[in-house]
Amino acid sequence: MSPSRVSIVCLTFLATCATVGAVAGQENDVPANVPMQSIFSNYSYPGIDWGALDDPKNDGLLRACLHGATRSDLARLALSDLQARLTTLEKGKLLRQSDGRYLLNFPVVVGAARVRLASSIHPVAVELLPAVRQMIGRIKPLLNNDQDMLYHFTWSLMMDTGAVAWPVVELQLKRVLQKDTIDLNTCWWLYPNHPYRAGTNTYGDSSGTLIISWHATVPPPDEVRETLRASQDALLASALKDEPMPRDKITDKLRAFGFVGGRNRSRLFILDVSSPLVPVVSECSGQFAQLAMTHMNIRAIAKDLGTEPEGATVIAYHELCYEILGILSTSGELTIPQATTGNLQGVRSLVSFIPLPPASQGEQMEKTLREIVQQHAGQTAP
Repeated sequence: MSPSRVSIVCLTFLATCATVGAVAGQENDVPANVPMQSIFSNYSYPGIDWGALDDPKNDGLLRACLHGATRSDLARLALSDLQARLTTLEKGKLLRQSDGRYLLNFPVVVGAARVRLASSIHPVAVELLPAVRQMIGRIKPLLNNDQDMLYHFTWSLMMDTGAVAWPVVELQLKRVLQKDTIDLNTCWWLYPNHPYRAGTNTYGDSSGTLIISWHATVPPPDEVRETLRASQDALLASALKDEPMPRDKITDKLRAFGFVGGRNRSRLFILDVSSPLVPVVSECSGQFAQLAMTHMNIRAIAKDLGTEPEGATVIAYHELCYEILGILSTSGELTIPQATTGNLQGVRSLVSFIPLPPASQGEQMEKTLREIVQQHAGQTAP
């Protein structure tokens, strides 16, 4: 991709953020037609009242607290149950009180702060592009006939994996802050969302781990998980043995999502720990997280956002990933699976399953992952 195309991709988003920043203060920075739940992100933080967040009757209240509001300010909203809602939102970790004002809990990145964050992340993304292309070049040939899984592997199994990337991020941040313990579990409010915002949900049980990538135009991961749940054993057996699934285990939704193919065979992607993909994507994951942490100025970002380095790291790391995914997608180097009302087949390309390995194999795999993490964290494995 030429430098001019990189500029077009990124400058379009930067221009959007700049427009928002230019009207900071108007409509409290978040337009009334934008649901507050849509600008809220959670990274493993417990205790959030999701029902209260999703309640549209709380939207105006949350928006009014974006930059802080007194009880008198909130009384103007004319909510008959104002106190009950405030209590619920506080207990649900969504609001807090400080100096007589109600504020959104967790970091808030809107207006000019959003512009500055995008501007600081963009050059880091461009600088990391050559290395990321090399990583993708290592993963791609190992996918063989499953090239449609490349986005899932790049995003969820390389950039966003809790097995390697996030442990490296944590250890790197400990070194930067010279702290023995840190807590990366956090939430944040950010508007506008990056157009390539994405997430990863993992679901584990006695048979293994289901990994689901999601973005704005695909069904929610919980819906995908529920679709797979009742037929999971049959899907696994069919994929591993290359046998047809029992007809009573095949649903219309499984077919619609692309998990059942010709001759009623399972199309669920099985990632066995013995696959050559595992060491390659794990090594790439460690390398990516290390590069991200050594190229971002976390202290400066934290100061600019007015938050702790831990929260700033989580926010900035996600934005960096999204920016890189956006550049690669727009250049045609990485196809992001889509799912529309008329064609939901792309859902299958966002899902993989890792069977639980035998104990000895699992222990060896865990040892290998620890060594990769320690290597890219600049530490010696115990």
